[in-house]
Amino acid sequence: MSTTNPNEPTGSNIFNFLPGTVSAPGVGFMNIGGISGGFFEISHNLSTRLITRRSAEGFIASDPDPLTGNGTGFTDLGNDRELDVAEFDDSLVDMAWWSNPRYKGCKTTGKAINKYSPAEIGSGIGFFQISGTNGNISQQFSTLGPAWEVGNYFNFTKYPGDDTFGLNPVIQNETTAIYIANTIIGGEEDANFATLQNHSYVGITKILIVNVNSDTVQILDRSTEGYEEFHRFITNDLPTGGAFNMRVLDDSIGTKLKAKYFCKMNKGWLLKTFDFKHAGEFSGSRQNDGKGCTATYDGASLGLTNHELGNETSHCEDHLTTNNSMYFYRDGKEQEGTHIDGFKISPSVDKVHQSPSASVRFRYATIDMYAGTSNDGEGDLFDLRHIGPNFVSSSILSNKYTRQFYSGSYGTVDNNFQFGDTNAEKIANSDLGKASRFIGINCLDFLQQNNSDPTLTEEEKTELHITFLQGVKDFSIGISGSGKEGRYQYNQSANDERSIGTFEVDQNQSSLDIGDHCNAFLPQTHELLFKGAKDGRFTPALGTFEDEWQSAYLQFTGSGGITQEESLALAADGRAFEGCVAVGERDVDSFLQRGININRIEDGEIYIQGGALGPVGHIGAFTSSNSSPSYRRSVSGSMTVDNYYGGYVNSAGTSSLDWQLSFLDKDHTIIADINKDEELFDGIGTKGVAIIPEFAHERIKQNLDIYLMKAGLIDSAPGSLTNILIE
Repeated sequence: MSTTNPNEPTGSNIFNFLPGTVSAPGVGFMNIGGISGGFFEISHNLSTRLITRRSAEGFIASDPDPLTGNGTGFTDLGNDRELDVAEFDDSLVDMAWWSNPRYKGCKTTGKAINKYSPAEIGSGIGFFQISGTNGNISQQFSTLGPAWEVGNYFNFTKYPGDDTFGLNPVIQNETTAIYIANTIIGGEEDANFATLQNHSYVGITKILIVNVNSDTVQILDRSTEGYEEFHRFITNDLPTGGAFNMRVLDDSIGTKLKAKYFCKMNKGWLLKTFDFKHAGEFSGSRQNDGKGCTATYDGASLGLTNHELGNETSHCEDHLTTNNSMYFYRDGKEQEGTHIDGFKISPSVDKVHQSPSASVRFRYATIDMYAGTSNDGEGDLFDLRHIGPNFVSSSILSNKYTRQFYSGSYGTVDNNFQFGDTNAEKIANSDLGKASRFIGINCLDFLQQNNSDPTLTEEEKTELHITFLQGVKDFSIGISGSGKEGRYQYNQSANDERSIGTFEVDQNQSSLDIGDHCNAFLPQTHELLFKGAKDGRFTPALGTFEDEWQSAYLQFTGSGGITQEESLALAADGRAFEGCVAVGERDVDSFLQRGININRIEDGEIYIQGGALGPVGHIGAFTSSNSSPSYRRSVSGSMTVDNYYGGYVNSAGTSSLDWQLSFLDKDHTIIADINKDEELFDGIGTKGVAIIPEFAHERIKQNLDIYLMKAGLIDSAPGSLTNILIE
């Protein structure tokens, strides 16, 4: 065998295999000498070279010399078994032409299935220098430049782009399913479901599975298939945020359908459970009826401080009007102060981060009370006008879940704050007491019990969701920019549950922090915790602004406090209000009514807030009596367009912070951005609609009518099957 010229050009790296040999045409050069003429060779020459070794017996192939042609044929080795030993260059195994076809493969990278993701270029990270103002660093800076510097690089690669063939997705996962729905209910059509303006509930009954090789159709019916098996098709092909198009099967039905719709939720029906409708903070014009409502609300009669409304002889059940009372927020620092035995104390300055950090929360009510100081004297006394919001326009709804745990009255929440000899009796009879007991105790207890019950199937378990502003505001869109015209940057809508203002309550949240018998065993903080702390899929994309607020609750006035068991024992013994502060009770020289504790949130990151003042509240939590320059100063300077209600108007023509609490009835139902009144004004007829997922196989899209006809859903289909190039 001859050696070759290492300077000849490299040829193709395609390998051809012969029995007992390996051929390597022009993939480089390497000669390894051996004994008795036996050696291992990879040729750099363009001609095919055979990689061989001496056999024990039989023949060894030799290849012709490229110049003389000598050496053609085979050499008889006889029976003398001999194995030549040669040294192998280990670096060969790291070369791509050697390793890729054997074990590494051809590497591609991508960010998403069914989608090509191009390169992403980031903009500048700014310019920053560290240098001194005196000493050696300053001298060095003047001669040698800064000691440390981050440059003003305006373009940098955030993502290099998918590594794939052309502009094709790295991974394609096309579906061969067509979904048939026979029920579409408009988001404002049925009072049993959470109200979602410009959206609809779509109930899926059948799935057509198409075999694109044989052009046959298999029909899956929800009535004969298992729940989880049937539903898995829906969650795979119609994921949250996924797109689809739709066709009404009855051609006689007039429509105005869009080319594309989005699946905002794919879990089932949202059964309306609590409907908060904000209707102002005045609950009526009743005057003193002799049942405990004081005729005048001035400081002399009830000890109200200057931040309260002045003398008021009507609206004896007025609620909080001087500040907001509802906050949709995250983070914040929590502090508490105790005033039990008449000591002159304000809330403590010890601050602790709430747990879990970055959790998204909704404070649905507050009791806005303040301690006095040595400058302004006495603080607030417990009264209805410290409580917000007003729940008398809100309703508790009957559904398949509430009937399992709630035995109270359904319908509008009433307010009987005027009845009761103690503050504990008053808060128990108030609209806040009734609403918060239902939300913060009954609903949360049932949620936890339902999901921990091992006897229930997955279909029978539920979730608790809250929907803000009837789904009008898209919480998955955030707006950033300098505020100057033309410089705003919008991220695209995720078209998920956040885009219809809907969030799931954390299933691990048990009933709220329950107070003792002096608080009528009601929650001390009226707050819901949402699922997905620090998970961007579940948290709003809105920008936030900082604000703070505080809320009071009632507690036992005896020294040493009281345990929950002792409180329950008193209630069972007919002494439910023993040790509780009486209406209007005050101690001389005290700065806060006995039996009041204050919980304060500072540096809360607010998405939106509401109550008596609407989306634009006051800065911080202050009273007029402390002469703070921030009292009643608008927070609008810290807000962006993110923090408004997004053009929401309810059926009454107002734009207050309305919200609804719903239990999820798991079913083969999706929520989509279908405006039924405008786009399906004639309904859907008797044949239903076909839903074609965005990533349906191209053959299905091209031959939809034929497959629908084969399934017996339409009578005829024009033309014949159309073959497509990608097959």
